[in-house]
Amino acid sequence: MDNSKTIAALLEAYYLKHPEFGEQGGENERWVWIDIGIGKFPIPNLKGRQELVYLHDIHHILNDYNTNWSGEAAVSAWEITTGMGKNPVGWFYAFLGLLVGGFLRPLAAYRGFKRGLKTKSVIGLQLPKEKLLSLSLNELRTLTKHNTIHDLTIDN
Repeated sequence: MDNSKTIAALLEAYYLKHPEFGEQGGENERWVWIDIGIGKFPIPNLKGRQELVYLHDIHHILNDYNTNWSGEAAVSAWEITTGMGKNPVGWFYAFLGLLVGGFLRPLAAYRGFKRGLKTKSVIGLQLPKEKLLSLSLNELRTLTKHNTIHDLTIDN
């Protein structure tokens, strides 16, 4: 991944790669469909999720986690470890992702948890959205201490 690109550019590329999420990660959709392997299930796209979905997607980019269950397990564990701020819906979705992803991919969840112990939350930076999106990936990795870790990759 090109560390010099802005978060905005990487997020746009991420959404182009994943059109199944809907426009802007589905932030304006009424329902979100979760595929757990045996089928897709709808869950309501609550206002709290709509406000945080771009951050969750940035977490995937920042940690270089895929959107399969290994990546969801790892990013959910990472979000719980680093914190979801004061948004109870964010905590709910992180725990839901960890519940399902941790069951399906426990090692990935463990590695995401360990990574969270060594890095900082994007949410904890409390940057305005425009400022966050204008940062390069390298700048964001520096702010969140991701440039100091090397051994916690997961099987994407």
